[in-house]
Amino acid sequence: MMDVMVNQRTCVDEGGNAHTFTYFLLQDDMEYGVGVHSDRGEAVRIPHITPDRTRITQLLDLLCRLEVSPIHLRDVIDDWL
Repeated sequence: MMDVMVNQRTCVDEGGNAHTFTYFLLQDDMEYGVGVHSDRGEAVRIPHITPDRTRITQLLDLLCRLEVSPIHLRDVIDDWL
């Protein structure tokens, strides 16, 4: 499986703490997935979401725009599917 860093976003939570999330495209043969890593050590990888490169790119754009954390990644993908 190949991981390609796509974007990195820093956001500030309600308590004024900064969090940096790094978003990854996961590719295994012709299947794509996503990963999100936090600067605080949390990481979630969800491989084999779709074979469609355009759809996974749209999903990654959404994740970055909404600054989705690793904790919320599965919920967002469940809603997206």
